[in-house]
Amino acid sequence: MRERLRPLISLWLDLLVLRMMDEGSAAQRKTWFVLDELGSLQRLPQLTTAITESRKSNCPMILGFQGKAQIETLYGTISEALLSQPATKIYLKTSEPNAAEWISKAIGEVEIERCRETRTHGQSPQGRNSESQQRDISREPLVMASQILGLDPLDGYLKHGNYVVELRVPYLELPLQHEKFVARKPRADGPADMPPPVVLPGPSEQPMELKPPSPSQGQAHFFE
Repeated sequence: MRERLRPLISLWLDLLVLRMMDEGSAAQRKTWFVLDELGSLQRLPQLTTAITESRKSNCPMILGFQGKAQIETLYGTISEALLSQPATKIYLKTSEPNAAEWISKAIGEVEIERCRETRTHGQSPQGRNSESQQRDISREPLVMASQILGLDPLDGYLKHGNYVVELRVPYLELPLQHEKFVARKPRADGPADMPPPVVLPGPSEQPMELKPPSPSQGQAHFFE
């Protein structure tokens, strides 16, 4: 069933995206597209165009997927443009080293300035103590790949522009309001989804006769 529904769901989403881009404008009501598990769908031809032009049609999009390899397999060389368009990105834990390294590079680097101080005691020709300072500037990843590999579940990082903050998503367990599935009770005279039989008059039966009402019956009509 999943393999048969995948092309149909992909077609619906692609048609919806194309429809909103054709009729969309900045003045229309904002419509959000939430495409979770993007890697489980087929390739959407209009997705790249929709992401790059979503500001014009006022249709922001949220993309969710398990790893970068899924998007590269579906979209090939244009996956780089697809992954670079979202302005806000959320990175959660991964156990794959290459994916963790890619996340670390995507978050960015920082410049760190360190001051080194050197002291000597009586080793100069004059026998005096000397002191020197030196400043070193180096670039290091803001979040190392090992930190991403060691994240707890539901912990991650949110990046928007040049701002990066730690993120924790609380798990909300919603109370059960009703049973997940309620089966229909079977009928005694047949299956549950079978409508009751309809009896129609056959050709051998006598046709229905219409009798005119009597004066005492007023406007009422009776049929036999």
